[in-house]
Amino acid sequence: VQEVLAEHYIRRLELHPNRDIFPADWFFETDHSELLPQSVVLAQEVGRLAQRRAPWSRILITAYVSTPDKNSTYAQYLSKKRAQQIALEFVHAGVEPRRVMIESLLVDSPILIDPDDDP
Repeated sequence: VQEVLAEHYIRRLELHPNRDIFPADWFFETDHSELLPQSVVLAQEVGRLAQRRAPWSRILITAYVSTPDKNSTYAQYLSKKRAQQIALEFVHAGVEPRRVMIESLLVDSPILIDPDDDP
C-alpha cells in the first residue's frame, strides 16, 4: 500500500497538487459500490494519512461518476454508496465520524485528464 501511495503522491504533484484524487478502479469494479477486498487496506491507509495531516479539520470524500444523464437514479445511487464506503473505512481507520463528510457528484466528463493515460 505504501508503495502505491508514494507513486500516487509523486504523480499528484504534477497533475493536481491541491487535492487527493484517486482513480475509482483502485477501489471499485465498474458499476459497483462495494470496495474491492484489496482496497479496504488502501482506503484505511488514506484515512490514516488524512487524519495525521489535518487532525482538527473535516474531511470531504467526494465520489464522482461520469454519466451523460445527470438525472440517472442509478448513477446518483452509485456515487453516494461509493462515497459512503470510503467514509466507512476512514472511520474504521480511526477518523472521528463527525469529521467525515460525503458528497456525490455526477459529471459528464472526467475530472482529471492524465496525459500519460492510454487514450
